[in-house]
Amino acid sequence: MELGVYGLNAKATLEPTVTARLARRAEELGYKSWWVGEHVVLPSPRTPDSPLQPTDPMLDPLIHLAYVAAVTERMELGTGIVILPSATPWCSPSRPRAWTCLAQAGCCSAPG
Repeated sequence: MELGVYGLNAKATLEPTVTARLARRAEELGYKSWWVGEHVVLPSPRTPDSPLQPTDPMLDPLIHLAYVAAVTERMELGTGIVILPSATPWCSPSRPRAWTCLAQAGCCSAPG
């Protein structure tokens, strides 16, 4: 069985050093993949089944994955949800290209 982690692009992991530490530790522990998603609609006020407050920050999944790629060696990366229709049209096509370029160069940053 191969295990991965999911949902670490929000709340406590907004700080790049925290993300780097968690991603490296997951890799050391043998986790094979790192998955993220995004939410554009959260109920306000929050309902018991909602994972986040409507005001909780969440990093862009592709930018976040670029950062994780730069700080790990073997981690496979994936998105559970990317909502392209809600993104700015001129920006959306460039995000995957930026992700690949930054990951290969090993130099990226995440807001935080």
